[in-house]
Amino acid sequence: VATAHARARRVLLVVQLALAMVLVVSAALFVTSLRNVDAQDIGMSLGSVLVSDLDLQGAGYTPERAHALIDPITERLEAIPGVRSVALSDAGMRPWGITYWYSVPGRDSLPQVWAIHDRESFTAVTPGFFETLGIPIVHGRGFTDADRTGRVIIVSREFARRYWPGEDPLGQCVKVGDASTPCLGVIGVSHVRHRAPGDTTTFIEGFVPLGSPGEPAHLAKLYPLTSVALRVAGNPQ
Repeated sequence: VATAHARARRVLLVVQLALAMVLVVSAALFVTSLRNVDAQDIGMSLGSVLVSDLDLQGAGYTPERAHALIDPITERLEAIPGVRSVALSDAGMRPWGITYWYSVPGRDSLPQVWAIHDRESFTAVTPGFFETLGIPIVHGRGFTDADRTGRVIIVSREFARRYWPGEDPLGQCVKVGDASTPCLGVIGVSHVRHRAPGDTTTFIEGFVPLGSPGEPAHLAKLYPLTSVALRVAGNPQ
């Protein structure tokens, strides 16, 4: 009986993973090619990138189940010939992010940055996010798989300039939410992004590892996993 139960659990897991991949493939109907976007205009290199939407929440996935699929989805997509890197996100791939706010201890003279206006953005992403979208890390480092168990954050250059002008942002504390939340340590600074060619808006952005303790629980519940991006060899058709 125990063997039969174990076999059933393995079959169920395979079915769940298959469902996730069906969602990925189905979402390809809505895929957007960004190959004509000039990277110098928007702070990203998107000439060989495909972006697609996922709706795991709509499919009944809890944050825990959705986060359990991060590695299987990434690995299966990376195994496709011609795919160079994969990114998953909870809030899309362009810089408008989720409504939320940041606070920085010792910077009480500055107003909290509310991620609700057009200039602020908060996103949980996988380690391949910056490589896939061609976003340079201008100081420090990007995420690794090990960061999913830690409390770390990457901030945009505009974020760093706002809160630590003339100072090194690495190792600084950022709180996502109110002042009672634990510190997220800054490990990197990303290049400033824009929404579209010709857009001069500079965004104050914060990024945490998708599925990490730094991702607020209620945001993870609302947006467990919403977008996937692929960097492919050559120009996507």
